[in-house]
Amino acid sequence: MKQSFFASVCLLLAAAEAQQVFYPSLIIPIASDQPNQAFGTQTSGTIKWTQANAASTEIVFDNLPAGGTKCRLNFVLNKNGPWNLDVKSPQPWQFGIYNIIGGYVGQQDTWNKHPLVTNLVANVTLSAVGAQIRADVSEHTVPCAGGKAQYMLQSYPRPFTFSWFELNDVPAGNQNGITFVIQ
Repeated sequence: MKQSFFASVCLLLAAAEAQQVFYPSLIIPIASDQPNQAFGTQTSGTIKWTQANAASTEIVFDNLPAGGTKCRLNFVLNKNGPWNLDVKSPQPWQFGIYNIIGGYVGQQDTWNKHPLVTNLVANVTLSAVGAQIRADVSEHTVPCAGGKAQYMLQSYPRPFTFSWFELNDVPAGNQNGITFVIQ
């Protein structure tokens, strides 16, 4: 029994060590109410939809290593933020993560000029758990191609406003935002 427990713990530790987490190298918001404005790379993202306008955020992961057996996207909300959610928006609070193809995301991208957005790769649902907001990601497995991965985060067509500051202070346990995970 002791050996079996020890072997299980060793396997779990090996699996955890084999997992690599990557953070975006570019975070580029684009907004329909400023369709020709290039905001360049930012430290935070915005997703918004109203009858009058919308905002989405392009995300780029650079220098991804090849050879992973399973890759996925994840979205983490730290209990202390920093993030903002319009909780008056009707639930469910959801947004989609879509592939970007046909060109590279760049700092000059605008609402009117950005690479083609294609199929949905993940759905993120934000839910209230007491005083905290939790993020659940579904359908999040993505190809493990090395190099660059590009995605657009955008709201579904219903009232929704959400912004977050991308935080990757792993040693302190302060992760906040989107990550690319390779196993």
